[in-house]
Amino acid sequence: MKQLMGLMAMLCCSFLANAQVKVELGNTADITFKKQPKVSSFVAGDKYYFIFKTSEGYNHTFNLAVADKDGHMDYPGEIKFNVGAFNNSFEINAFQAVGNKMLALVENRDKKAGQNRLTLKTVDERGALSATGTEIGSIAYEKMMKPGTWYSAVSPDKKHLAIVAQMPFDKGQPNHFQYYFLDENLKVVQTGKFDMQHEKELRFHSFYTSDKGDFYFITDDFDKSYRYPIVYKAKAGSTETSVMPATLPEGSAKNLSYTASVNPNGDLLVAGYYQPKAAVVIGDVQAKGSWVMN
Repeated sequence: MKQLMGLMAMLCCSFLANAQVKVELGNTADITFKKQPKVSSFVAGDKYYFIFKTSEGYNHTFNLAVADKDGHMDYPGEIKFNVGAFNNSFEINAFQAVGNKMLALVENRDKKAGQNRLTLKTVDERGALSATGTEIGSIAYEKMMKPGTWYSAVSPDKKHLAIVAQMPFDKGQPNHFQYYFLDENLKVVQTGKFDMQHEKELRFHSFYTSDKGDFYFITDDFDKSYRYPIVYKAKAGSTETSVMPATLPEGSAKNLSYTASVNPNGDLLVAGYYQPKAAVVIGDVQAKGSWVMN
């Protein structure tokens, strides 16, 4: 773990400098990008996978680096896949690691069939996606600008994968969701539906799950340049949902930044730091302490 932390530190420092990665723990591999990439890391079995995402408009490119526990890194390069055609396209929605499997969640937006299908495909150490996969479900796809949204998250025990489909929104109707809760063998052990009442379409930037299928969706509310997390909760096996806006320890405090995680007990922890004053004078310390929402 110390070696992994050291590896990640070197990756982050290199990105901040010039979008170039040079690994000096174990073997050496130089990775250069024309644009600043977004990096995600995963652990599957005894391998560490690093995904580098760069974007040009709506086109996304994914590059892979794989390291072992001793820090020896291999850089297979770009993860290539068939992107299909304009009315029958394929795109990688997310990467996840469950048990010993590294997975790519692939959307197939097929306008003729009227379906936005999601399939799980394995990713090997060379960055190749499996030819076949496990189709999870589909969303009605009638309008190009309303394809629906797929969310995914792995549980803290790394043995469950939660996938939630948010259906295209219709004005005056609730937000409709279909969920799939999978075990480490990618078998769906629970599936069902729930609704969230809201006058507009809900948009979430983060999704988390517990080992038992507690689903947490996070969106933000804004006050000028400050943002506040609002958590929507659902649970596998139930149609009930709830809303939990975050509260700060001081009434006039302004949230500056926060992060979230699910603990082994299934509770969502949201923690951050805040500014206690509405106005800041140059030279003042802007951040004060921390706050936690459980």
